[in-house]
Amino acid sequence: MTKQSDLHARLAELRQKDERDEPHVFVGRNQERDAILERAKALPPDAGVGSTVLITGAPGAGKTALAEQAVKELVHDRSERTAVTHLRTDQSRTDGFALFMRQVASALAGQPSPTGPETQTHKSTKVGGGAAGILSGSHESGISASVLLNPNSCEDIRALLGGNAPTHPFTRMVVVADEVQGLRLDGSAAEILRELHRQSSLPILTICAGLSDSESVLMEANVSRAVESLKLRLTCLKSSEAESCVRETLQELQGVGLKASRSAVDQWANGLAEASDGWPRHLQTYLREALNALAAQPAPNLDETDFSAVLAAGLESRRGYYGGRVKAGKTPLEAVVALHRTMAASPNLSREDALEVIGEAIGELRKSKPTVAQVWDEAFGGSFKACADQMLHAGLFELDGEDNCHSPIPSLSTYIEELAATRGLNGELGRESDRDGPSP
Repeated sequence: MTKQSDLHARLAELRQKDERDEPHVFVGRNQERDAILERAKALPPDAGVGSTVLITGAPGAGKTALAEQAVKELVHDRSERTAVTHLRTDQSRTDGFALFMRQVASALAGQPSPTGPETQTHKSTKVGGGAAGILSGSHESGISASVLLNPNSCEDIRALLGGNAPTHPFTRMVVVADEVQGLRLDGSAAEILRELHRQSSLPILTICAGLSDSESVLMEANVSRAVESLKLRLTCLKSSEAESCVRETLQELQGVGLKASRSAVDQWANGLAEASDGWPRHLQTYLREALNALAAQPAPNLDETDFSAVLAAGLESRRGYYGGRVKAGKTPLEAVVALHRTMAASPNLSREDALEVIGEAIGELRKSKPTVAQVWDEAFGGSFKACADQMLHAGLFELDGEDNCHSPIPSLSTYIEELAATRGLNGELGRESDRDGPSP
């Protein structure tokens, strides 16, 4: 391949990445990543009960990226052997707990899964030489797979492994549970997380990631206890970190043929970082637009790429994303605007006070637009809490460690104000024909 074909191939690869895929370059979050790695060194049976990490933040904060980066570093640590599995928090299988225990036993014993090929279908999980959903290296074990068929707890697994230690045992296992705000409290995933959180027999680190109400969900499921969980709350990247992400991406592309002067790299790194507000999702959006512009050139040259056009495309994409979040909130613009303005005026707005703000806005709609209020009632059964939960999961606000409500990022509030100014607080967005929620 020529240098230019190498470059275009790499540009195509980067452009195809989904927003939940591994980022182009992982930057920042050093303190949080180090805390996870340190926790991985202090696991049962030497360090008491199961070790749980909880990563929270609004949509696009980089929760999944942090979890996967920590896992990658643990797996690549040559001094330790780490097995990894991903737990679906919305799974509904009645045999989910038993199946997972068999997978854990098989992985720690270094055996292929005894559960059959049907368990090898989870598309987001890479499968190595161990149990289904487990990243592992193949190696010999003195334990028969049939012995591992029916463990009912981590203590059972410990007993099974105790007298028949594999030749090359795993030092630890990491379980990643993403989107834990959607955990089914009566499902097998909740039962699994409770077992992992309380057990003191096996070296298992559980990493949970989800929106800012995830802690309350885990508390309700009797999984998270403050003194036993490492809580990491993600916000924006520092400007220097966002700049490094852009700079390192461009420098990598220079290595495969991208033409770019130092001043151009500086301009793009500073400009895209500033435009994104340091928000990981938006940073990737602007980077993707830059990659699109470069890919369209026969001989990609950063100095000849229209910087303002890329910024405009990124802004339009970001507005589309915010519009989708507003629509996903299924709440009239009047209530969304009222909440954001109150959060701006009251930095310590409690969740209970936020419910009152929503309630007052809906009350006004009952007078001015009863049909719109009726649509809202049909969506939430008249429950302000259900409405707030929907807005929270749509990323229209987030909770801090004190359970106070905040806008996740200033540009979201700016967008909502622009939307209100364009259509009016009592205008088009809440029109009676919008029965599926507001349109962006």
